[in-house]
Amino acid sequence: MNFRGNSFISTTKVISMAAPAKVNLYLNVIGKLNETYHELDSLVGFATYGDKVSVKNCEDFRLEISGPFAKMLPPEKNNLVIKAAKELARETNYAGGACIQLVKNLPISSGIGGGSADAAATLKALNRLWGIKLNKEDLMTVGLKLGSDVPVCVNGKPARIGGRGEKVSSFEGFPKCGILLVNPRVPIPTTDVFKTFHGKYSNHVEIPKINDIETLIEFLSIQKNDLQETSIKIAPILQVILNILSDEPNCRLARVSGSGATCFGIFNDEHSAALSASAISSRYKEWWLKPTQLSN
Repeated sequence: MNFRGNSFISTTKVISMAAPAKVNLYLNVIGKLNETYHELDSLVGFATYGDKVSVKNCEDFRLEISGPFAKMLPPEKNNLVIKAAKELARETNYAGGACIQLVKNLPISSGIGGGSADAAATLKALNRLWGIKLNKEDLMTVGLKLGSDVPVCVNGKPARIGGRGEKVSSFEGFPKCGILLVNPRVPIPTTDVFKTFHGKYSNHVEIPKINDIETLIEFLSIQKNDLQETSIKIAPILQVILNILSDEPNCRLARVSGSGATCFGIFNDEHSAALSASAISSRYKEWWLKPTQLSN
């Protein structure tokens, strides 16, 4: 499901919201904040492809899931979408409910923020449906209670994140470029990666002004993903994917996003990404591949 905007409203009081894939272009682990969370520094972009959340008023809370990855999601009561709806109702003393439809296009536990993006889209859609009128900062505060990646997904724009995810600074002038998302259909829970991570901590980096793809690639090429080595140890197939992406003639940079298992390659445009997707999928039919764009 492709989309170029963020929301669509119908006259039947059904509000639909895009839940785009989140991509960690670089990710530094700065240290431990406490026994539960690490301090992170990351530049985050969003694809023009992802899940979709639709909401309408109901007396209670209901969730209907469709899409290619629907069967891999947890039971309704444990789904982050339902948790987001109930948390927003609790925070605002809203007495009603919501019927929620989720179209699950993104792989599960894949490092591209699928669950967090779904929760963020739910918060934004219900905020509009219920007429609550919370501002973006308030929605981000609610989102942090649901997960560290939810605030930046509520923001929905290229951003630098810090802390455990609560520090979100929008990144202006981000260049549009092609990106190829590749997932081996091997879920990697984020908690497993952080529990296994014993690498050296990194420092914060200075990000230059980035307004074209050449500057973006030049900057990212001297950055890294501190979790990548750990993710590869858990799922060695990721190294195979990175090697294949790097060998593609038009791929400018290949990296693991977040804790994996999704890898990405950056291209000058979506057409170049699509050509590589076609070539790779002909050899590795079991993998999930999606050529798309990084939105600016």
